[in-house]
Amino acid sequence: MSQPTTSSLSLPLLAIVGGTCGLLALWPVRVEAQTIQLDTHLEGYSDAGDSVYRDMNTAAASLSDGASGARWSSGASAVFGSATAAAVAHVPMADNIDFGYVGQTSAYADWIDLFTVTTSPPAAGRLRFTMRFSGAPTASNDAGGSAYNVFCGGAGGVNLAPYQEYQDGSGNPAPPVFTFDVYPYNGGALDGTQFNLQFAVAVSAGARSLYSGGVFGPACSASAAATLGCAGFVVLDDNDQLLDYTAESRAGSARAQSYPAGGTFSSFALTNAAPGRFGSSMQLLGGQASAATQVVAAFVAPPQDNSIKPVSDVVDLSGTNTDPVVIKVDFDPAAAQSFFGSNYFAYLTLAWVQTSTGKWKNAVLGNTGNNAPTFFNRGYNPATDFHLGYFGVDATNKYAWAVVNHNSQFAVTFPPPTLAVRSVTRPSAGLIRLDCTGEPARANRIEVSTNFQPGATLATGVAAGDGTFTYDDAAASGPKRFYRVAYP
Repeated sequence: MSQPTTSSLSLPLLAIVGGTCGLLALWPVRVEAQTIQLDTHLEGYSDAGDSVYRDMNTAAASLSDGASGARWSSGASAVFGSATAAAVAHVPMADNIDFGYVGQTSAYADWIDLFTVTTSPPAAGRLRFTMRFSGAPTASNDAGGSAYNVFCGGAGGVNLAPYQEYQDGSGNPAPPVFTFDVYPYNGGALDGTQFNLQFAVAVSAGARSLYSGGVFGPACSASAAATLGCAGFVVLDDNDQLLDYTAESRAGSARAQSYPAGGTFSSFALTNAAPGRFGSSMQLLGGQASAATQVVAAFVAPPQDNSIKPVSDVVDLSGTNTDPVVIKVDFDPAAAQSFFGSNYFAYLTLAWVQTSTGKWKNAVLGNTGNNAPTFFNRGYNPATDFHLGYFGVDATNKYAWAVVNHNSQFAVTFPPPTLAVRSVTRPSAGLIRLDCTGEPARANRIEVSTNFQPGATLATGVAAGDGTFTYDDAAASGPKRFYRVAYP
């Protein structure tokens, strides 16, 4: 992951001239616990030279036939809690050789995790995992084909339910969110005994261009990419009733706690003990259950989006539903300073990932109803701050907080804002009005220049909850001025 710059963000300058503006596979058998496996496979045939290319057991591979222009590439990556695989095959138009060009490529990534689950009190039960999946097999024409495959099941010879598998084409397409059940102990109590689970994703792509009967086959391409992630689990007894539990795994710590109608959430807290993570703590500082519910929190894999630099572990929260609740998540100050510089508190916020887009945004922007995003540069105050949309960063005690009424995955980070001068008008002589978009609920800067070079800060404007704000430049003079929005 590349280090981000510590300078402020800005958009290109926008010129105002004379009242106008110009916007410038194979499934390997493996039973070892707590491991990650990555495999890629490349295979290509070119009758021009009977060439065969192969590369296996690597995280990434790329091969090409220089004589024909055929190309094959694949790659795989995984951490505990998430795996991604991608494959691409391209062959050119067949020439008048006897056969033509054929190539296929595949990639495989998985992780096997070691789980420890303890119900309260210890009881027999099954785990129902929630998985998040995204995948896109494509082909340029009938001569290309691609597929993806998802696998969830047991490893290490433990007595588990049969695995679930999803495929495209004639099989079942994997939905964006799906669940599968695991029976770890064949009726035994979930009392802290360890067991293994395997999660895997595989993709393949193939393309061919043949010369037959005097007909030249077309050039074609195929590709497939897929990501599988674990979003936590619940535990059910033999009567399908939810059980409270605590759990540990390499992906992250997890906890489930039941609340009656009217119960307060402020007793709920969880610290991540998984190795190789930040060791973040999360806590619910306020909120009340409108109906009986079970709150479940699980620390999960870091985001795959390289544009996001989290400075805390990612926590998946469910069960508070649409009840307003205060979420607090600690962050790592050393990571924050490394990513964003000594002024890191000006960047950070509690963010959530929007399931429909996969993009990270300010957590309060996911609220529904009477939402009033308002930022506080301090810790949460229960006497004054329990209002939907309030959020803040405590630079002294190193945590971010937000009042939300939705469930998702949350982390402390800096979701890149949309910085834009959306429109420019002249309401009257000597006045320029800028309609802008910036960091929601925070002070954004308007910069001005006369020579298309970075200029001085003209003013600051606090954006509304949707990021919009307006600025009137009453001192506009001269034939040309350039404006841009910057943050912080």
